Amino acid sequence: MAMLPRERIPFSAIVDRPKLALPGGARIVVWSIVNVEYWDIARPMARQVLPPPTGASLYEEGAERPKIMAIAIHPYISGQPFRIKYLEQVYESIKAFPGVLHWNGEQILDWYLKARPPAH
Repeated sequence: MAMLPRERIPFSAIVDRPKLALPGGARIVVWSIVNVEYWDIARPMARQVLPPPTGASLYEEGAERPKIMAIAIHPYISGQPFRIKYLEQVYESIKAFPGVLHWNGEQILDWYLKARPPAH
């Protein structure tokens, strides 16, 4: 049965929930995903660039609560032979930080299902 708009589901703020922990004291999980999207070639392509402090602050925040950072890989951009070296540099830079895991979606789900507190 579908929920009615006036009905509420149980909610708790993430800061009020028990802290989860990644294996080995890791701080952050990097999840690389292939982003396939529809784009009208007649229109300009939207771009968003995250400055370096974004990733650094996620790493620092991960000391308190684990973080998951998704990196969307666009095959028509990063898959070009002359661009792949830049993607490789990103991964080399990320690997330099201790406590960073590189997981796929299945690994993240498996960890979460084991680590989350039991439902009441």
